[in-house]
Amino acid sequence: MAADALAAELLTSVFDADPLSASMYGLPGYEDRLPDLSAESEERIATTLESVAQRAESHPDGGLSETEHQTLDFVRVLARGMADAARVPLTEFTICDTFVAPVPGVLTPLPKLPLDTDERREGYLARIRDLPALLAAVGERHASGSRAGRTPVARLVESAIVQLDLVISEAD
Repeated sequence: MAADALAAELLTSVFDADPLSASMYGLPGYEDRLPDLSAESEERIATTLESVAQRAESHPDGGLSETEHQTLDFVRVLARGMADAARVPLTEFTICDTFVAPVPGVLTPLPKLPLDTDERREGYLARIRDLPALLAAVGERHASGSRAGRTPVARLVESAIVQLDLVISEAD
């Protein structure tokens, strides 16, 4: 498989995991999707990233142009790091008031998405309709993490509560 094909597969797996980023970049095909934060989806993504990393690491260097070699090196480093990181169940214990937590990571970019076409506007409404399911999945993941002893940092949970209270009070 060519270096460019591995890079394209890596990029597709990144946007499949984070369709909001794809929309922010203006890429079509992601307009109506939210991230799937279920354990099963995260495992599929981790498996895909691991596959890309392994294929890039085993790809021969001989006969590559300088650009192909740089692309392959980039994919090797990025895919390996992402594959290793994808195995950490962050959704199970990450609660805080910044975009690095699962819920703010979805809610922060939503109001920034372009709504300049009918498809994007319709996709945005689909995303809003899917928010309750996403929140339920994250809640279950947090409960699962707590049962497994992976609890969030109390100070960060408290800051998230303060932030949510502020958002709710501004809605009144």
